[in-house]
Amino acid sequence: MEAEGGGEGGAAAAAATATAGEATAAPENGEDGDWLDRVGPFIQERISRHAEGECRFNLMAVVQSRLLAAEERARTAEETVAAVASSSPSDPAAAAAASDELAAARESLAAERARRARWAAENERRKSSLLPFMFELLRSLAERGKLSNLIEEARKPSARRRGRGGVEGEEEQAAAAAGEME
Repeated sequence: MEAEGGGEGGAAAAAATATAGEATAAPENGEDGDWLDRVGPFIQERISRHAEGECRFNLMAVVQSRLLAAEERARTAEETVAAVASSSPSDPAAAAAASDELAAARESLAAERARRARWAAENERRKSSLLPFMFELLRSLAERGKLSNLIEEARKPSARRRGRGGVEGEEEQAAAAAGEME
């Protein structure tokens, strides 16, 4: 189910429509009103259906984007600084307070943009396939003659942990390693 924030109470209708036959809390005549007041009883009724201590539901909030909120805060702070500068240029306390609020708003906006940039980079990493890199790395190691040595080195600790060999040659290595430990 997808809750939409705009038009004809899409979020209210999506959140309040629980099962077939239940009334929806969609506002009539396009009036949005306070949709939380309308859907609250339906959500509470759905929660009360479950035994106490049982948790088989998920409540998600429909909230404003933090980026949009930070941009609005910065815009309002800039307007406040301009208004204070034009209306009372001789009041340094008001100008300092407005400047401090503007600096805090810009810092908050920069932090939110940095967070979004980290999200984008993380999402890009998730989408990237490292298989071509791995194949090229293995091929390069094999061409240099180092791949078989690395494989053997990787098998030694594994054979020691298992206490037995699973691949031909590992049994002798495990026995030799056990002899070294004694």
